[in-house]
Amino acid sequence: MKRTATFTNDGKTVTIAESPSGISVSVTAMVDGVEKKTEVKAANAEELARVNPELYRLYREQFGAGQGNAAPFGGVGGPNAKQLLHDQLWKQIEDNAGIPR
Repeated sequence: MKRTATFTNDGKTVTIAESPSGISVSVTAMVDGVEKKTEVKAANAEELARVNPELYRLYREQFGAGQGNAAPFGGVGGPNAKQLLHDQLWKQIEDNAGIPR
């Protein structure tokens, strides 16, 4: 199963991709007016925690502590999953039916 998440953290764009082959985290930021991209790859979460504890923290925030919080088929996962799903559902309802919140 492959999971991905893209979000903004401290003005930086972070993309996390997890697949059976490992975890890849890319961070894009503007440095002195120039876009700078950094990428970190790890075989698994434990290696990511050793290599870069801060990126591991972001990974855990997005995907949770383990497979119990997994987001199947590119869905929403992690600690904010319920609120994110709620917001997505209401947006779809509003877009399709014109119902205000």
